[in-house]
Amino acid sequence: IFHRTTGLHCTGCGLTRSLHAALNLQFQQSLAYHPLTILIVPFLLYNLAETLWYWLTKQPAPRGRIKVGGRGWAIVFVVVIAFTILRNIPAYPFNLLAPHELK
Repeated sequence: IFHRTTGLHCTGCGLTRSLHAALNLQFQQSLAYHPLTILIVPFLLYNLAETLWYWLTKQPAPRGRIKVGGRGWAIVFVVVIAFTILRNIPAYPFNLLAPHELK
């Protein structure tokens, strides 16, 4: 809806298609749909593992050593904002960040 209304690609545009392509082992197409998928998938898998642990044991998952402090979240925020801005620049190489089909 955001893309149809504004003509711009939002931060998540192409993410579902990218995850679907990754699940079908089409990794190049996955990156063409959304290049940040490589960074997002480990966090999704970690969250899934925590959820499964809770469902099976009814206890909170033991906390791993992954801790993201204020500085880490600030870096994530800057990367996401920069990615969103860069993927909307209609010039090479930035247009490669927008969701597209490989030929």
